[in-house]
Amino acid sequence: MCLFASLPPRGLWPLAVVGAWLLAAALRDLSWRGRAAVGAAAGVTWFGPSLVWVAGFTTPGYLLLVCAQAGLLAAIAAAVPQRWPVASAPVVLVLAEVARGRWPLGGFPLGSLAHGQVDGPFAELSRLGGPLLVVAVVGVLGAAATDLRAPAAGTAMLLGITTTVAALVWPSATGAAGPLAVAVVQGGGARGIPAVVADADALLRRHLRAAQTITQPVDLLLLPEGVLDVDAAPFEGTAGGDLVSDLARRLRSDVIAGVVEPAGRSSFRNSAVGWTADGRVAGRYDKVHLVPFGEYVPARDVVTRVADLSLVPRDAIPGDASSVLTLPSGRIGAVISYEVFFPRYARAAVRAGAELIVVPTNASSFTTDTVPADEFAAARMRAMETGRWVLQAAPTGFSAIIDPDGRVARRSVLGRSAVLTDMVQTRTGLTPYARTGDKPLLFVVLAVWVGLVVVDRRPGLPRPPGSPSPIRADLGGRRRPSHARAATPHSWWHLLRHRAARHAVVGRCRCAG
Repeated sequence: MCLFASLPPRGLWPLAVVGAWLLAAALRDLSWRGRAAVGAAAGVTWFGPSLVWVAGFTTPGYLLLVCAQAGLLAAIAAAVPQRWPVASAPVVLVLAEVARGRWPLGGFPLGSLAHGQVDGPFAELSRLGGPLLVVAVVGVLGAAATDLRAPAAGTAMLLGITTTVAALVWPSATGAAGPLAVAVVQGGGARGIPAVVADADALLRRHLRAAQTITQPVDLLLLPEGVLDVDAAPFEGTAGGDLVSDLARRLRSDVIAGVVEPAGRSSFRNSAVGWTADGRVAGRYDKVHLVPFGEYVPARDVVTRVADLSLVPRDAIPGDASSVLTLPSGRIGAVISYEVFFPRYARAAVRAGAELIVVPTNASSFTTDTVPADEFAAARMRAMETGRWVLQAAPTGFSAIIDPDGRVARRSVLGRSAVLTDMVQTRTGLTPYARTGDKPLLFVVLAVWVGLVVVDRRPGLPRPPGSPSPIRADLGGRRRPSHARAATPHSWWHLLRHRAARHAVVGRCRCAG
């Protein structure tokens, strides 16, 4: 529950360390079955409330998703021995984040522990090692608190604090390339309306009407995902396409807008398209990472027999081209909606030369602020990881302009029309994380995991200083080395019988004496 409370929109980031501390204490010295039970309980209380918005679309899907997420945490907790909690508890949290980013169906990282840290000091670690380093340090500090007297705990806590301070003072690895006047348009409107049933023409008109209020010169205008939803391909010849071209010519500005167009009778493409100031289409990026059961249905022929798929009548076709749009205003990296939750897409964009990142998205189908706030936190993390300004546009919010340090320069209010303008800097260069990605830290974590498994299979090795004795009752799934089990009672009943027999023997000896 502490981990859940640390997530946006609550954002009580210190509670993540408390949650890691409680989890490390609960897992300590348990058998693999006990660890699995604790991991499952922690997963249910973490993901159950944080993903409750899924129940608004499908209750069976919500239950399956929570079980899958909690099952991952349970399996990882069972697989990581807890003989050295200061090392093992962070391994559990990091591996859980890695697994959730890839499974099921390509990953579902909403409710990530790292997103809750965007307002805290640990978020700065993302420039060095991405979100996994943020999670690792939170886990280390929490696990070290389980036994502050142990030398290993003190060393781990000192290492975590030192790493955080180093990230705070680390010089920027990116440099300014040039100023850019930008505008982000949010049309506003009712929330809780899925895109498939929304009035596409009214959506476009609201955004064009809001854009009419822009009076100062701008170099780049960003419109949300799906703001141009057409019935025929190509979109360039449609009335909506002509309206966006006219907007670019009137503002004498580059425009990036989300376009949805059909690709056959049962498919469509979700794209970010760039127009130049003369109204010409200059670039296009088709979304690569699609939302399962939102933009496509796995095994549709089977699922359609047991579920209502009216909200997903067509399957999107994933793209395979670079996400960098080359426009007169600069090289712009596009990360469409769901892709912002996956660090690898923003990282790939800056490695391909992106000087600015845009996130056209559509969160208007959600009635609460949980998903918009989580997505907004993810966009802030991507800004810190890449050292780039990030522009996010959504029909009903949150739309924002975010600087390379994750600070919010401008942000809209949910449901209201807004036009956000600011002067930003295109940037070049790569942060340490943009250069290396997750592989170095993941290699260290896996090496620690292997070391923990090896140590756990050698019960004769000494235990870490300050840890409890292995000679203890086997209560609640608590684990004892095999060499200790034969020499000590293994339940409270046997302990009482052992003591009673001992007293009886002593009494007979005294009588005989």
